[in-house]
Amino acid sequence: MLEIYSKIINYYLWLVYKTMLILMFLLIFALGVQIGGRYIVFIPRYLWTIELSNFCLIWLIFLGSIIGVKEKGHFYMDIFYNTKLTPFLEIIFQVVYYSVLISIALIFIIFGYSFYKIGLLQTSELTGLNLGIIYVSVPVTGISWLLILLREISDRYFFKKRTYVK
Repeated sequence: MLEIYSKIINYYLWLVYKTMLILMFLLIFALGVQIGGRYIVFIPRYLWTIELSNFCLIWLIFLGSIIGVKEKGHFYMDIFYNTKLTPFLEIIFQVVYYSVLISIALIFIIFGYSFYKIGLLQTSELTGLNLGIIYVSVPVTGISWLLILLREISDRYFFKKRTYVK
């Protein structure tokens, strides 16, 4: 069962990487059209590019935080870098680390859902799209953090360590 969960998480992280790649290309395209419209006479000034760049940037930030949690590059700090800690202190620091991250993930899930419901009531002025598409990034990020942290805790403390697929 845990192997299936691990494969699902690996596939999900692969999808996150690919989605970030697509969003980055869309962001570069939208910004290129915006800049071109400003300085090149024959390129029209499209307003939809502003919304596309906002959408891509917001989703890239939240998806990047998922990758940051997975790689311990986000919300992780080596306070005692060159000092030799006792195993007891290492366990205490890990418990604090996981407790803080799980708390933040639960805040993102609970309050992010309320945030998403507010976004469902709003529409974009330029394109008429529902802004829930942007607001749902907050609870999705919290759920992703929680799933990654549960996998990491189970691997580290209960089962053998697995490697993540990049």
